Amino acid sequence: MIQEQKLDQFWLYIGLAVCTLVIGIVLVKQSESGKYDAIQKQADEELVQMNIRVLG
Repeated sequence: MIQEQKLDQFWLYIGLAVCTLVIGIVLVKQSESGKYDAIQKQADEELVQMNIRVLG
């Protein structure tokens, strides 16, 4: 009985660790996506400026 209870708690701890890790990764990825918005906007503007067609 005690062995089974320890095993159940082991999987509970593993599940909590996995959930914590996944939440941490998601939060880091969300915080990083905002800091590249200015660079992406500048790249888009440069692409529009370079998209000039020469009519002949």
